[in-house]
Amino acid sequence: MTDGFPSYERPPVTEVVLAAAYSGADTLSVAHLGHFWFTELRQELPLLEEQSPYDPPIETFADPSPLSMTLQLLSRPPSPRLWARSADGTKLLQLQRGWIAFNWRDAPGSLEPYPRWNRVEELFLKYYRMLNAFLSREEIGLPLARQCEVTYINNIPSGPVWKNHGDLHNVLTLLSRPTGFLQEPETTALTTSFLMVDEDQRARGRLHVSAQPAFQRSDNQPALVLTITGRGNAFDESEDGVLSFLQLAHEWIVKGFTSVTTEAMHREWGIDERTS
Repeated sequence: MTDGFPSYERPPVTEVVLAAAYSGADTLSVAHLGHFWFTELRQELPLLEEQSPYDPPIETFADPSPLSMTLQLLSRPPSPRLWARSADGTKLLQLQRGWIAFNWRDAPGSLEPYPRWNRVEELFLKYYRMLNAFLSREEIGLPLARQCEVTYINNIPSGPVWKNHGDLHNVLTLLSRPTGFLQEPETTALTTSFLMVDEDQRARGRLHVSAQPAFQRSDNQPALVLTITGRGNAFDESEDGVLSFLQLAHEWIVKGFTSVTTEAMHREWGIDERTS
C-alpha cells in the first residue's frame, strides 16, 4: 500500500461490484450462457436464476447535445440476465450478452468478512477469463472491452457520531449544518458526480456518489446507504485495458470515500493514520 492510500480496520462496505461491458460476441445467447454455467460454474456458484436485462449507463465526454427521441427496432427480444450465486450468498456472477459483473456481498448469516479489493478483483478476472475461454472454444467470438464499472455500497448505521437523518453533516463533508431560519433537516439525500482523470489529466470516467437515508432491518434504527461508483471507458479493448480502468476506479473510490466522509467517521472505522 502506498502512502496516502487510505485503509480502514472496520470499513462499512456491504457490497462491491466489478463489471465490464463488451462487444464482439453478438451471437451469444442465454442458452450459451446457461451451458457456460452448467459446465464451468455450477460447482462453485450452484444457484441460478433469471433477472431482467441490465442496460448499463454510458459515460460520454463530448459536448452535450440537445435531447432527442429515438426509436430502436430490435431483431430479437433482449437477452435475460443470469444470476449465478454461491450457496452462502456472498458471491454473485451476473451474465448477459455484452455484459459481465461480479458482486461480493455481505450476505445475511455469512461469517466471511469483506475480503478486500485484491481478492474481489482476482475473482472478477477469474470469471472474465473463463468467459473468454468459453467464447473462444465455442467459436462465438472474443469480448472487446468497452466500458467498465466499480461500485462500493456502504451501510453506515447511526451511532456515536450521528443520531438521525437530519445530522448527516456529521457523516458527509459534502453537507453542512443549516444556519439562520432553518433548523436541523428532517432527512437528507445526496447525489453528485466528479470527473475521473488519469495521471496525465485525461478524462477516464466519472465518480458518482449517492447518499440515501435508510433504516436498519434488525432494529429500525437510522442508517445511511453510501454508494460510490467509478464508471468509464476501458483503457483499451484487452483484459489489460479492463484491469487498468478497474484499478483507477478503485483508487478514486477509496480516496473519494475518505474525501466525502468526516474525520469523526474515519476514527470510528479505524483509519490507519499512516496512510491518511
